[in-house]
Amino acid sequence: MKERKVAVISFTRAGMQTASLVSGILKNQGWETFAAVKSRYIKEGDRELPEDTGVLNGPLSQWAREVFPVCDGVIFVGAAGIAVRTAAPFVKDKRTDPAVLVLDEKGNFVIPLLSGHIGGANEMALLLSEELKKKGRRAVPVITTATDVNGRFAVDVFAARNSLWISDMKLAKEVSARLLNQEEIPLSADPEGERCLEEWNRQGRIPRGLHFVKGESRAEEVPRASLWIHIGVQKDRELPADTLYLVPKAAVLGIGCRRGILESSIEDHVRECLEQAGIFWEALEEIATIDLKKEEPGLLAAAENWRLPVRCFTAEELKQAPGSYTASAFVSQVTGTDNVCERSAVLATAKGRIIMKKNGKNGVTAACAVRNWRVEFE
Repeated sequence: MKERKVAVISFTRAGMQTASLVSGILKNQGWETFAAVKSRYIKEGDRELPEDTGVLNGPLSQWAREVFPVCDGVIFVGAAGIAVRTAAPFVKDKRTDPAVLVLDEKGNFVIPLLSGHIGGANEMALLLSEELKKKGRRAVPVITTATDVNGRFAVDVFAARNSLWISDMKLAKEVSARLLNQEEIPLSADPEGERCLEEWNRQGRIPRGLHFVKGESRAEEVPRASLWIHIGVQKDRELPADTLYLVPKAAVLGIGCRRGILESSIEDHVRECLEQAGIFWEALEEIATIDLKKEEPGLLAAAENWRLPVRCFTAEELKQAPGSYTASAFVSQVTGTDNVCERSAVLATAKGRIIMKKNGKNGVTAACAVRNWRVEFE
């Protein structure tokens, strides 16, 4: 897991001390922190300047331009107006914006301003409130998101905690609106997720407002539903048009190819295959192939474009993959195993389920498998 980064900025001596406490709390939680103070009255070498705090001499806008793209959290210790005006030009997408919080300089209030759910600002506010109170601050968390205030299921919080990609933020908002209106929304999942949803359902831990639907019961439920939530790596063509997909990164793309293949040939074929199979790009976590292709330029270039790592297996390892596969005598003669794409995908997913069988075109074969995964409710 990558180290989380947070930038903390303050504007007065009192705020600087509060910011130092905030920075220390988050450091203890494993965050990499960058604390700074911007004030005409505080210079480098000031005797009250905490060791973990630098002095910002340039424009606040330049500081924000530098920290927003690289930090998971940005905290202002000062007036809310300063935080709002500074953050506004850098707000882009709810799915990628950092958590933005503001505290008054005395630490009386902790207010999440941006990315309360997906970015974790609400969770961070509650943590800071709890820890600052131990240090003598009032630290009242000011949470304003409707699902939190009303104690209802928040789909974006659930997605963030389970590392799920949200397919449509408008539908995510509609889910929250329906739940706040006391409506019920069907919930289903791919076979891997369905097993754990059944477990949570037996324990009575499916959140209020969500109605778990097993695969065999979907046909009778779909005609009555105008909104649906499905957790999985693949679209279900039978579900309503307004289906919110929550996608785990749990699929592996197996690729076989002839020597000297162009990256464009690989990319075009894979894109076509995934589209036909309804597999989300966001579900892919790596590419698998045979070690004979570990230095194949076209394959490596495609992987780099997709920002996916490549895992290689020997022919002997591939032959040990359990199950039945689409065999090829030619592939066996060239590589030493009868199938590369399906076998490598299955091995890379720890004997996972094939969701896209071997599909070959213009010197490229592609297959896809999904590993076992689960989701957790609080």
